[in-house]
Formats: sequence, structure tokens, C-alpha cells
Amino acid sequence: MRVWIGLLLAGGLAAFLLFGNTSRGAQSILIEDARAMSHGGALIGVTLSIRNTGDPDRLVSAHVQDAKMAIVKGENAQPLPIPARSTVSLTMEGAHIMLGGVPGEMKDGRLIPLTLTFEQAGKIAAKARFGAMAGMDHGSMNHGAMDGKAMAMMGTDYIVPEDEPAPTLSLSAEPSVQGGYDIAIRTTNFSFSRDQADGPHAPGTGHGHLYIGGVKLGRVYGYSATVPPLPPGEQIVRVTLNTNDHRIYVVNGEPVTATVRVGR
Repeated sequence: MRVWIGLLLAGGLAAFLLFGNTSRGAQSILIEDARAMSHGGALIGVTLSIRNTGDPDRLVSAHVQDAKMAIVKGENAQPLPIPARSTVSLTMEGAHIMLGGVPGEMKDGRLIPLTLTFEQAGKIAAKARFGAMAGMDHGSMNHGAMDGKAMAMMGTDYIVPEDEPAPTLSLSAEPSVQGGYDIAIRTTNFSFSRDQADGPHAPGTGHGHLYIGGVKLGRVYGYSATVPPLPPGEQIVRVTLNTNDHRIYVVNGEPVTATVRVGR
């Protein structure tokens, strides 16, 4: 009996060391790197990564025990689309979770238990670690939810000067043979450069950020991108143009961003 108990304890310790701050759902959903940060007053924003190794899903809701508010904020009132076989991110500047009235003192390192409900995977428990600036990613600004003034206040935009050619951006989408969508990206006065990413700004160069329903899929380094299979229904695909150092290009007070609708 002692041997079996020892094996069980060792197995539990190994699992903790292996997965750390992650939570796995029954339908191949893995929650990673959940972070919480103050969003002014009693509001708390939560960001995290969602790894989906299965079919498309939707994030329907969030719950924190005894909190006065827990909502999932996307580009519209619909549940957040989680593409099949992909890893996506919720960011403070895109789709994210907003909490209000969480009881207790908020201090660095506190773990906030939350329950996420997915349409297919069901309820998944996770813990978000609170930090003063946790979850703030200046390289993932989704300006569909922000105006030019808000961006300028956060210092995350690059205002194109009058003597510099202004970049433009447009998108189109076609169903892909893999079941998702192929996104064609057209620009003027702009060139994609993977080699210069994370480096200093160079006028007219940079990369893009790709979102679906406010959920970040990743960076774009060329004139095409692929969106994995999505759950049924219409979704908004968004791309922003970013400088090498991840600021958003802004022209005439507006971010250089474009959208295209996919699905039905």
C-alpha cells in the first residue's frame, strides 16, 4: 500500500511540474499563461493563451466565484471563435476577459481562480496570476476596440509624418482546401520584413497582426495568411500593420487596419 501511495504522490508531483499554470479540458483545449492586471478602479483584465488540438470551438463565458462581473469581451456580442488545431491569444488590446468586484486584496502574485465555459469542451478551471502590468502586450494591439486617441495615450502607435508615404491595407478571403480561409493581403507604401521584426523602426516596413473575432492568431510576414477551420457562423478577420518595434501605423488619426467577413 505504501508503495502505491508513493507512486501516486510522485505522479501528481510530476504532473504539476510538467503542466505548471495550465488547465486542460476534456475536448483538447489547454489554457496557458493566464494573467490578470488592473484595468482601473475595481476592474481587472485577464489574458491567456488557448491551445486547441481538436475541432473548432467557442469560448462562451467566464466565471469567478463571488465576483460582481465576469464577461468575455470580443469584437461583437458573440462567443469568441477558437479555430481548430491552433494556439490563439486573448490580449488586453483585443478580445479578453473583464472582471469586476473580485473580493479580496489585489497584490502581485495573487492567483485568481476562474472557470471558462466552451461550447464543445465544457467548463475548464484555470488560475490567472495578478500583476500590475501582466498581460500587456504592445505588440498585439487590436485597434478594432480602440480609437486613435486611446492608442496615442498608451504610446503604442506610430503616427506617419506628412513627408512619409502613408501605407494602406485591404483584405479579401477565399475558402481554403483545408477547411479554413486563405486571406489575401494588399498594401501600398509598405513592405513586410520578417528579418527586421523586433528591430528599430524603418519607414514603410514591418509586419501585421492577424485576429479573428478579436482573438489573436499571430503575426503576418507576407501578403497571405491562413485562418484555420472556424465554428459555424460569420466572423470578422482583422489585420493591422505594425512597425518593426510593434507599434501600429496610424494615418490621419486612424490605425492602418482592414477587415473581411468570413463564414455564414
